[in-house]
Amino acid sequence: MKPWVIYSILTVLCWGLWGVFSGLASAYSRPRQTLIFQAVGVVAVVLVVLTLEQFQIQRTAAGFWWSVAAGAVNFVGFLAFFAAVQKGKVATVISLSSLY
Repeated sequence: MKPWVIYSILTVLCWGLWGVFSGLASAYSRPRQTLIFQAVGVVAVVLVVLTLEQFQIQRTAAGFWWSVAAGAVNFVGFLAFFAAVQKGKVATVISLSSLY
């Protein structure tokens, strides 16, 4: 099996679990707090990636700023997602938000 297929399957599995975990979290936390708590998980993974990269980061101005823009838009999207999950059915919200 080609590596890109394996990575694609892993992506689907991770994003599917993310939806399930987000639905569970939204039952116990407000949308903004849920996002903050998820950021803790992101930081943990960032530390693992930085360790794997031996803390050597190659960067360009364009790569940095496009990544920052993507992160900011992603963050706003997550805020909207969690607000929708809090007010609607999780399965419906995930289905609609996955149409991107």
